[in-house]
Amino acid sequence: LQQQHYLPEDRLQTLLSDLVGATIATATLTGFSEDVYAQLADFEQETLSQVKVAKVKHLDETGFRIGSKTQWLHVASTDRLTYYHTSPKRKALLKGLTHTVVHDHWKAYYQLKDVSHSLCNQHHLRELKAVIEYDKEAWANKMQRFLRFAHRYRQGYSLQPIPQDKLRRLLAYYDEMIEIGLRYHAELPPFA
Repeated sequence: LQQQHYLPEDRLQTLLSDLVGATIATATLTGFSEDVYAQLADFEQETLSQVKVAKVKHLDETGFRIGSKTQWLHVASTDRLTYYHTSPKRKALLKGLTHTVVHDHWKAYYQLKDVSHSLCNQHHLRELKAVIEYDKEAWANKMQRFLRFAHRYRQGYSLQPIPQDKLRRLLAYYDEMIEIGLRYHAELPPFA
């Protein structure tokens, strides 16, 4: 309850008291967490090892508070595994990653060596939504629809590769949308 569902200690104490009549000290709850953490050390290292060498891994980070100080929760995940680590520094990136990393285009990720980069479509869709709503750029609406279509199309092939002729058509349309967006921006008057 505390780790999986982020239930604070005081609420967990109340819940255990209400459900089973147990009065549990904060130090006992802390001890439980420390015991489980120690028991999972080998599992944590094995998870990290597998994530590092996975063909595709997703990276993200988010700020949160620990003891009233801003910390960073870094996540590296595959389709089966997730590795978390915290740091007081946002740029505390994992070392020793191989193959492909999917991320949100945060500049620091490009400092990772020995990996290929792939950008997260969900982040693209979010940015396109802002361009559509605030800047009213028609090309962005077409690109957003295309990315959603391409995602559904990819899912239709499950684990099989998309046939080369169809993939070429998808890539050509993608390139066309990018060119339209670039042309649109090239034609805008300069900022005053």
